[in-house]
Amino acid sequence: MASGAEIEPELSDAEAPTLAAIPCAASPTTHSGPSASMIGRDIIGQYVIEAKLGEGGMGEVYLAEQPAIGRKVAIKVVHSQLRVVEEQAERFRNEAKAAASLSSPHIVEIFNWGELDDGTLFMAMEYLRGQTLAELLDERGPLEPELAVAIATQICAALSEAHAAGIVHRDLKPSNVMLLERDGHEGYFVKVLDFGVAKLEGADITASGAMFGTPQYMSPEQLRAGTIDGRSDLYALGVMLYEMLSGELPFRSPSAIGYITAHLHDQPPALPGEVPRALAEVVELLLAKNADERPRDANATAAELRAALGGRSPAARRRARRRALRSGLAVMIVSAVIAALGLSAWQLWRWQNQTELELERERERALALEQRVREQEAAVALAREQAQALAEQQLESSTEVRRQREDVQQRHLERDGGDAPRELDAKTRAMLTRSRAQLEDDLRAVLDARRIPPSEIDDLWRSHAERVAAVAAGELAEHELREELASMIELYRKGFDRKRAGDDLPLDQLERRFMTMASEPALSEDDRQAMIDAIYETYEARELSDDDRTYFKQLALAKLIREHTPDDPGQAETAALPKPEGGDQAEREDPQPKPKSASSGASAGPAPAEGETGSTLPLPSLDDP
Repeated sequence: MASGAEIEPELSDAEAPTLAAIPCAASPTTHSGPSASMIGRDIIGQYVIEAKLGEGGMGEVYLAEQPAIGRKVAIKVVHSQLRVVEEQAERFRNEAKAAASLSSPHIVEIFNWGELDDGTLFMAMEYLRGQTLAELLDERGPLEPELAVAIATQICAALSEAHAAGIVHRDLKPSNVMLLERDGHEGYFVKVLDFGVAKLEGADITASGAMFGTPQYMSPEQLRAGTIDGRSDLYALGVMLYEMLSGELPFRSPSAIGYITAHLHDQPPALPGEVPRALAEVVELLLAKNADERPRDANATAAELRAALGGRSPAARRRARRRALRSGLAVMIVSAVIAALGLSAWQLWRWQNQTELELERERERALALEQRVREQEAAVALAREQAQALAEQQLESSTEVRRQREDVQQRHLERDGGDAPRELDAKTRAMLTRSRAQLEDDLRAVLDARRIPPSEIDDLWRSHAERVAAVAAGELAEHELREELASMIELYRKGFDRKRAGDDLPLDQLERRFMTMASEPALSEDDRQAMIDAIYETYEARELSDDDRTYFKQLALAKLIREHTPDDPGQAETAALPKPEGGDQAEREDPQPKPKSASSGASAGPAPAEGETGSTLPLPSLDDP
């Protein structure tokens, strides 16, 4: 939209286009769209277009299927005939690079992007079912302070990830915020969209003197086309918070120029009286014309928003510092007066020295508080990274083991009845002296002692039940089924790590233990809760079954407890975790069949066949190498 373009007074955020290159007024161009030819089209051999979801100034968005994994995705395209200027293509690439480089659960995930043979640009991203914040505001008007803060703090989490990577969004507005409903997550789960005009560190699609964004939400420094950083996004968040709490934008104008003037020079009206004063102060700080007067980053903003809900003014610390400085100044003035009245120079020096000491102590307290905040942010970031890595490693192991298991089963299906038996190693021959029921018990013992996602265990026993049915139908020999069981025992023993202390504890017990244990280094209650929340948010954002999600939370929390258990034996007693039941012994002896614990959610597998019992003989083949 050019700088002289008119905006209707009732224009909503959902209708407000992104402001692009204000200095250069460009006339809109009409194109005939090739959308019909996209339905059914194959994209790079991975995605098949099913339906059109919508279109905008830069292209179209389609619903597609990824057949290889049965996943629905959204495909955003810019057709070659729509690329009027190379700048549009560059903005598209910019969005893909920006979003694909980030891993926050609150930022839309980009799976793939590139250019097709006919010049069409495409981007495959997660398909989100929900409504935008703009649609919620149109539907409900002003939001409750608790809901507004819940949405804003999740936006802060997305901005924190982006800003840490050197990326400034530059077009944050309600229509670029998606609200989802997810099982296990109270309230809305927030996703930030559209990094099409984002500023990447070391690169910028903006030409000199040009502005990108939506004028209703742009910061003063962005409107001046000056140097910007993450605090520009915080200004846009302040505009959105004002709108969420009052139902209206802080400034209204029929034109883009009117918005620009207001953001540069005017002060917004006071928020309604029902908005808590402490929360209104946070919004006031975010809407400061000078970026240096806003909170220093997104994490600090989220902390101040939470504190404001509890009635603690975000400006209290600033006021305390000003009072300390005023007190110091008053002391100095009194000292000067006393000296003028004839008191000794020694007394004057004493008053001055006390004033300096008070000021120094105040500075030290402020520095200590800032250091504490940085340490908490680092601990939360580490907990999130470790939770992500744990899930990735486990799911990769599951995928590889499942592939090998299917290979073993396929080889037996392809063997001709007249083929000579395959050569077996001594370990497998020793295991094949056991009955099918005994081998099933041996497999249960291995699964019980290993860190294996419940979905993988369920899939294994489902597959085994199908193989048992094949034996009953005469399609598979009994000795082949026992060979498969022996292979599965070795495969799962080698493919997954042993369980560690605490891995089997129910989630509520792990939470209580972590929140109350003595820790090293020392952690406050807020620190601990923030780390737990970071872990849970990581897994809520992934496509997992409920059992797998609980299982990964258990592993991550147990790891946190082990890592923060003090070295001092006296303190360590309060944090020590019980070792998993069975352990090495469970893999050496054949336990009676028992179900998985309720917390894991996995099935325990089939019971022994009628007339067969588990053996108590030692199993030499299960020793770890």
